[in-house]
Amino acid sequence: MTTREDTVAILRLMQVSGLGPKTLHRLLVRAADVGMTPADVVHLQPSVLQKRFALKEGICSEIPKENRDAEAVGAALEERGVAPLSVTDPQYPARLLTRLGEDAPAVLFAAGSMKLLNSPSVACAGARDASERGLSLARTACRELANARVNVTSGYANGVDLAAHEGAVSAGGTTTIVLAEGILGFRPKAPLADHLTEQNSLIVSQFWPAGRWTQYQAMQRNRTIIGLSGAMLIVESGLDGGTFDAGTTAIRLGLPVFAIRFDNPPESAAGNQVLLDRGAVSLTPGSTGIEVSSLVTACRGGESGSATAESLFG
Repeated sequence: MTTREDTVAILRLMQVSGLGPKTLHRLLVRAADVGMTPADVVHLQPSVLQKRFALKEGICSEIPKENRDAEAVGAALEERGVAPLSVTDPQYPARLLTRLGEDAPAVLFAAGSMKLLNSPSVACAGARDASERGLSLARTACRELANARVNVTSGYANGVDLAAHEGAVSAGGTTTIVLAEGILGFRPKAPLADHLTEQNSLIVSQFWPAGRWTQYQAMQRNRTIIGLSGAMLIVESGLDGGTFDAGTTAIRLGLPVFAIRFDNPPESAAGNQVLLDRGAVSLTPGSTGIEVSSLVTACRGGESGSATAESLFG
């Protein structure tokens, strides 16, 4: 478990100008390789940092500086039961590293049921302005996944994401909410507020804990959703935008991707056929929904670890 001192050190490192996510990832790994914690790193002299880790001089001069924001945010994380998981933490999900490599987030901030980081999971993605048919299919499919004891991972946006989370937890299943903003900004949305608990959900963010939503972060969040999942369901995708990018990226990274094939696709699903042409597996909806057995088979994996944090859930 990350100590309070290491949490503050990680937060300090996240705010160092010029120290991007990939460089931070490498720094944390290299430090761990020589037996150093994040707290050890921020107490090194600039000359030592430069020699040991081959960082730019400007970065090395910034790392040892005190940061009151980091102290305050660290206290807020502790108060709200949020666990910071650096890339070297034993609880950091191995499949995220396997899928994304050095592009995996250097740090995850997580609250809720930590076992969901390694549970069999299907990512569900789709348009914010999805059709009523698409929203219904998302809810139904995620209820069926919940009944098969498969975790549903999605991005908490309005539309398909929210329908997916709702479908899973309303059926007694579990869900992972991957945010495109800081975790301290998380609030349960109306359709989920009566269902979310620290046992049935996990809230995850890779971004500055007090930061706001941005489009760039939403794209980065989608890659994390892919890395945390064993398969992806595309409900409705446009010809561009976040869902289309997520589907294309997942196919390129080798994740099994399944896309709904509509007889008469709504405008919000115009990109589904393109994704099918690029390698996604076709799912044809029936009168009661879509068959999810192929999704369940694709995503099956191991489970490990557990922890809870209740104060983010209402």
